[in-house]
Amino acid sequence: MEGGSQDSEEELLVAEDGRSEDGSSHKRRRTTTSAAPFKHGAIVRIKFVSFVTYDSIEFRPGPLLNMVIGPNGTGKSTIVCGICLGLAGKPSLLGRATRPEEFIKHGAQEAVIEVELFNDAPGGRNPVIRRTIRPKGSTWLLDGRDARLDAVEARVREYNVQLGNLCQFLPQDKVADFAKMDAKRLLLSTQEAVAPADARAAHAELLEHRVEEVGLRRSCEEARHASDRLSARRDGLRDEVRRYEEREERCERLKQLEHKLAWLVYEARRADYLQDKTQKKDVAEKLASLLRRGDPDRERIEALGQRAAEAAAAAKAIEPQVAKLVKTAISLKRADDQLQEKAEEVLVEKVAAKKVARTKRAKLADVRKQLGELEDELADAPDPAAVEPELEAQKQQERRASREAKVASVAAQEAAARCAEVQRQLATAHTQVRRLESVAEQRLAALAVGRNKDTHAGVRWLRDNHAHFAHDVHEPLAVSLAVPDRAHAPFVEASIGQADLFSFIAETDADMEALTKHLREEQGLRVNIVGAPPGTLDRFEPPYPVEEIRHAGFQDYLVNLVQAPEPVLRYLCAVHQFHTIAVGDDAVYRNLEEVHTLLPKLRFFFAGEFKVSYTASRYGGRHVTSAVDRVGPARALTADVDREKLRAAQATLHECKVDEQESLAAVKRLKDEERLARQRFKEATDQKEELIRQKKQRQMTEGKIRAATRTVDDLEAGVERAERELAGMAGKVRPLVAKRARGLARLAAHFREVQALADRRDAALLRAWRSQRLREELEEEAKLVSQQVLDCEAHVRELDKKCAEGRAQAQQLLGEAKRLNGGTQTLSEPTMNLFATLPDNEMELRREAAKERAAVNLISVTNKDVVGEFRELERLIAASSGEADALEQRLAALEAQMAAAEARWLGPIKELVTQISDALQELFRELGYFGNCQLREPRDPRDYTEYGIELMVQFRKDRKLEVLNAHTQSGGERSVSTILYLMALQSLTPCPFRVVDEINQGMDPNNERRVFRQIVERASQAGTSQYFLITPKLLPDLDYNEKMNVMCVYNGPHMLHHARWNLHDFLAAEQ
Repeated sequence: MEGGSQDSEEELLVAEDGRSEDGSSHKRRRTTTSAAPFKHGAIVRIKFVSFVTYDSIEFRPGPLLNMVIGPNGTGKSTIVCGICLGLAGKPSLLGRATRPEEFIKHGAQEAVIEVELFNDAPGGRNPVIRRTIRPKGSTWLLDGRDARLDAVEARVREYNVQLGNLCQFLPQDKVADFAKMDAKRLLLSTQEAVAPADARAAHAELLEHRVEEVGLRRSCEEARHASDRLSARRDGLRDEVRRYEEREERCERLKQLEHKLAWLVYEARRADYLQDKTQKKDVAEKLASLLRRGDPDRERIEALGQRAAEAAAAAKAIEPQVAKLVKTAISLKRADDQLQEKAEEVLVEKVAAKKVARTKRAKLADVRKQLGELEDELADAPDPAAVEPELEAQKQQERRASREAKVASVAAQEAAARCAEVQRQLATAHTQVRRLESVAEQRLAALAVGRNKDTHAGVRWLRDNHAHFAHDVHEPLAVSLAVPDRAHAPFVEASIGQADLFSFIAETDADMEALTKHLREEQGLRVNIVGAPPGTLDRFEPPYPVEEIRHAGFQDYLVNLVQAPEPVLRYLCAVHQFHTIAVGDDAVYRNLEEVHTLLPKLRFFFAGEFKVSYTASRYGGRHVTSAVDRVGPARALTADVDREKLRAAQATLHECKVDEQESLAAVKRLKDEERLARQRFKEATDQKEELIRQKKQRQMTEGKIRAATRTVDDLEAGVERAERELAGMAGKVRPLVAKRARGLARLAAHFREVQALADRRDAALLRAWRSQRLREELEEEAKLVSQQVLDCEAHVRELDKKCAEGRAQAQQLLGEAKRLNGGTQTLSEPTMNLFATLPDNEMELRREAAKERAAVNLISVTNKDVVGEFRELERLIAASSGEADALEQRLAALEAQMAAAEARWLGPIKELVTQISDALQELFRELGYFGNCQLREPRDPRDYTEYGIELMVQFRKDRKLEVLNAHTQSGGERSVSTILYLMALQSLTPCPFRVVDEINQGMDPNNERRVFRQIVERASQAGTSQYFLITPKLLPDLDYNEKMNVMCVYNGPHMLHHARWNLHDFLAAEQ
């Protein structure tokens, strides 16, 4: 059991877990008066009956800090459970049992919880809430009267009690949940705990409006999309509607054209009918005239036929004589043709013989000329007997030059191979010298064989990918940091943490994020990446000028003993204080007290082989402790040049250069010898080829002379034969010419006889033709008259039929025209006006009508319902657009409301978070850590569900500020962060009380002591809320004050009932 008194400042209660032997409860209490007032809603009194471990207990906590201590299992956390369940809280808030009846003490039928809250209203009474828990449910009394659960919950809310807010009510089993709270939950909890009511209401309004805004925006987009879909459907029908309207217009025009065409055709057919009627009368008159003329003269036709027959008989009698003479003439002509052919053959042979003779004489002259030229050329050619010895000498010289060229080529190739080998050795020597001279490469190579292979891979990647970054990204200090004096390397390493020695340093946050993405996320390398602080190196001022510390035996500050880019030096100064760490010799170590007295601001320096540090007490700073540690050898910055190997490599390099020059000279000399030998070989070959050509040329000339001589002999014999043949052909031509002359004379006499007979025959035939022609003309004239009579009769019959058909057709067309004109033959004035706009020509009307008909046929037939659908779509589009406009107006109005609500919420919340952050930062600073909180704003400023508070902590110097979570920080660090955050809320919160159960579990002693001191100082200040701190153990010699209330919980078989507990009686009895 636990107990207390409202007017006590400090009390000690001893409770039992059961009844005493006489069945009553016993209590003893020591109280002192406290003037601190309770806040509205603070707990004045708590009473438990048969609740968990308690039989019966009633106690009164103090108005400020109430510390409840006691061994595990005595019932400390039961007080937390009783406060929660007694104030209408759910069991789930405790993280233990799920049903209230599970809190009834074993063996009891019911449990009772009674909680009295403080009411600071003038004349107001403290509300008393009593809950009786039974297996089948709970009953409630509010100020002694039966009440429903919702009435109790409403009363609790009136006093701003928030049991579900971990910032106000943190049970033991929910401590871990605080660190697991994401930024959004932390914001909501903090807001409920400390934000003004107007800000909370504005946030709730924003969340509600946000949901409405998303719905309105979605509805607006859907309305616009619906309008777009309807517009697309309407636009798809637009062409069909246009075609339908165009087709209707063209059909109407076609109807008008056909209307006028019917009248024009009627008028044209009527005119044709009248014309045919007139033509019929004319043809009938012509027929009567032809019938009156009668037949022509038949006797004249017969006489002309007799004269034609007689003339034809005379011509026929002459024909045999003409045929006989023609046959004889043909025989004579054929004999003449044969003689002519023979004469022509002889003449052709004579001409060919003459041509052959001329050709042979010309060719003979050409060959004789060529023969003379060949004889002259042979006379100028060298003697073969003189050429052979010279040719053999040139062949021997050629073979000798070829052997010399091959020998020189092989020697040159061998020299080139030796030169290449020397150059390879030279390159190897160059590489070895550069490698020995590069300390950074040696350090990088050391990373590849140690535990920092990922760092080695990261450096290799960075050297090939500097273009990925906007500014320089610096390699780890273990690779890039230069220490000119090797003696200083141990001091440098001792001042830098191992993690930072192998960390990449980026100059901007963007480059740091990009490097993290490339190395950690994409390549999976486990590397450290830090950022260099902004500004310049000048802002890091040492505690004393260098000249002043040198008088005390120091050489310089570490920042001046290393070489690195300025961003790296800024990082070393900001994180590792290189500008404040001095390096001294053994004399400094021997005079540490004098040095500290002379230079008290030097808190950390090196003296010889030792590291010296001075630490002032955090409580007043008057007590200073010192620590002296031996500095170990350097490990990461030990790479240096091996001078012996370097000298040997340089000597090898010099020898290789000399060998290279000699090899190049030998290659050049041998290649010159090879070139000269090949030149001599070419000259000998050219001379040999020239001698061989001359020898072959003489042989060819001799062969040509022999051939030309034989050709001359053959041509001379041929010329003689041709001349003999020409002489024999002259006697063959003369007899043939004489015989042909006699035959031509006889042929001419026969031709004259044939001509006389032919003239007589032609005259008779002419007379017969003329008589026959005149007879035929007369017969044709008679036929023509008869045919004209027949034609006129047929034409009359045709015209009779045509007139009847024309009359019927005109009547039919008149009926069609009257039908198109409304059944009347008289055209109205509007119809006449319409006809005036149309063509007056039938062909043009038919052409226009055909054009319109073709256009109508080309336009696809559209359902008339499509036009109705088109009109309906236009109506729906107008309605949908109107709906979208109305939604947009509502959305604009809602956005204005949200802007106003945001102004009431976001500004106060930012100010509130800033106040919490300032308080939290001060609390962390007092503990020697860094910490704050910040408002996390989403990318979309109107996504109010994504706002949150991020708790940033840094417990180690080698780490940057990080978000508090259950995965990065230890349990003790999370406990420290949780209690400090709650304390930061202490001065801002309007809540009546706070409960924190076993928050110190997992803290190390130093943190626990410092946190306890802060809790005591802040929770005991006037005007703060009531505070319940429950813990099973405390460190010895903690700081307490008069305003706090300590309640000790005990249990056991011999404990007094709380009603019998009186501390004053116990003290009096003891005295």
